[in-house]
Amino acid sequence: MQYAVHNCATLRVADRTGLSCRVTGDEVNLDRFHSSIRKVYALVAARSKVYLSVATMILILTLAVPAVAQVTFDGAIQGHERGIPNIMTGMQSTFGTVTGIVSNLGQLSLTYDDTINLMTGDGTGSGVLLIAKNGDSIFTTISGKFTPPPGSTLTVPSIKETYTIKGGTGRYKRATGQFTVERLVDFVDVEMDFAFTGGVIVGGTITFPNAENAQ
Repeated sequence: MQYAVHNCATLRVADRTGLSCRVTGDEVNLDRFHSSIRKVYALVAARSKVYLSVATMILILTLAVPAVAQVTFDGAIQGHERGIPNIMTGMQSTFGTVTGIVSNLGQLSLTYDDTINLMTGDGTGSGVLLIAKNGDSIFTTISGKFTPPPGSTLTVPSIKETYTIKGGTGRYKRATGQFTVERLVDFVDVEMDFAFTGGVIVGGTITFPNAENAQ
């Protein structure tokens, strides 16, 4: 009888020991599972931060790229210029002042300083375009052609010039673009004074680095 009780006690202890071993093994496996889950979460979180950082950088770069706007203009001008020829060099210095009204910009004035080759009619120089409505100026370089009329008279020569915009003041500080000036110049007197009406500014474009400047 004592033997049987002893065996039963031994079996109960053995059962408890087996159960304890199984529980301990399950806990170890559960800990490993939780550890794996934590690693996955950490990896996902790290990658999410990387993706978020990249997306943020792309957004910042996109916002940092300035929008570009462009204004076109055409119109009529009139003015006066004076030429000072140099017979020795075959060159002529010409100074002019122009006023007019053009689309999208309104009233303006243009002053220019050209040097003309009297043999070829080619000229280069610089000019300043003053916009009346805000007082800002546009700086330009000039390349043009002086064309004598048919025959021997030079009373009404035609001039065509391309003005390239090289920035300015105010809203035109970093503006680029160009416009063309065409005119017929009437000879006034032997002092090389010229007046012209019916001149035009055509094909004008101003490109702004920021869209807000076009307003």
